[in-house]
Amino acid sequence: MKHTHFLPSLLLRTCAVMFVTGIAILPFHVHAQTTSERQQIAPYSEQLTEAQLAQTLAPIALYPDSLLTHILIASTYPLELVQANRWLKKQANVDVETRMQLAEQESWDPSVIALTAFPTVLEKLNDDLEWTQNLGDAFLQDEESVLAMVQTLRRQADDANS
Repeated sequence: MKHTHFLPSLLLRTCAVMFVTGIAILPFHVHAQTTSERQQIAPYSEQLTEAQLAQTLAPIALYPDSLLTHILIASTYPLELVQANRWLKKQANVDVETRMQLAEQESWDPSVIALTAFPTVLEKLNDDLEWTQNLGDAFLQDEESVLAMVQTLRRQADDANS
């Protein structure tokens, strides 16, 4: 199931902020979802506690905003991530530019296609599908909390001079 209703607003906001400021600043204003909307998106998954959310986001929180955005969106397409990782392994001898052109021809979500430029990230998402699924579910359930936690983790890293 594709969750395309999130893509236009998130990508538009991200691109606008990046264009105006030169960097994306998180969190930005997001559409507030009702509880029933969240349940329609991920009816069988429980919402993560703050500590679980921090633990889930810690491995990616310090990535640049543009890459982080692709990861968050792509994590809502775990099957496509597996397909892209398998495809990427078959393209091992192809240069990055050609590989990206070939990836554009695939039917995957644009965020998954973008991650073909980052093989180690794509492999991590593929290798730990439970974590990827938790990340995607958390993002779909409460985008605002996910983005706020990223900012919290970044502040903590900055305070620790990491």
